[in-house]
Amino acid sequence: MFVLLEHRRAADLHWDLLIELAVQDRLPAWRLLQNPLDTPFPINAERIDDHRRAYLDYEGEISGGRGFVRRLDRGPAEVRAFDDARVLLVLGGEDLRGRFELLCEGNQTWRMRRVDQSEPRP
Repeated sequence: MFVLLEHRRAADLHWDLLIELAVQDRLPAWRLLQNPLDTPFPINAERIDDHRRAYLDYEGEISGGRGFVRRLDRGPAEVRAFDDARVLLVLGGEDLRGRFELLCEGNQTWRMRRVDQSEPRP
């Protein structure tokens, strides 16, 4: 599974992409600096701390004054490659579907691009 969250806090607005991996208790996460549902790819991203699995289904206030999240999309995700430099995914959300690649450009800086929109749903 994957989930795309809109994350608002104070003057900051960004989008969190969380990916479920079967072998982990936590969700690898990226902070997307543009909304992937209405911004042309590629888009800038940052690798952030993994999130708890509860965020696959959560919407609402985040404790500790860390803002508010709203789910924009979710669905099946097939992870075809995953390492420190590259992640290749097939996403099957309502809006975010197709093959996507996250490429590390150094430190925590990543870039997300659409590889192929015609890929069938996972």
